[in-house]
Amino acid sequence: MNAVAVRIYVIQPDGELQLLLDADTDYFGGFCPNIGDVFSFFRDSRHFRIVSRHFLPAKERDRGWALMCSEETDAIHTNVAVTWALDSDWATDIELKLIEDRARDARRQLKASKKQRD
Repeated sequence: MNAVAVRIYVIQPDGELQLLLDADTDYFGGFCPNIGDVFSFFRDSRHFRIVSRHFLPAKERDRGWALMCSEETDAIHTNVAVTWALDSDWATDIELKLIEDRARDARRQLKASKKQRD
């Protein structure tokens, strides 16, 4: 099976769509992400949940998936992203310092939100 385009959009408050990522299914291991999946950008700690996906067929070109996302602000998503980064070997010393700071902040937010629920 050939790879198809995957374009990920965030839905802006005014209903406009902002392109976040233009890749293909190979980028995602041969699959198209599903509704409910969350992906994170490491550089700015932004996280997005897929809320709908649309297949746009075309015989000649540009067939593929348009994924609509909403931004996630829960601290757990930052915690997952920074833990992944810390367990990886690609991060430089400067990036590791920033990642550790983000992890500390995310864990602090998680503890605070847990106390509010209790």
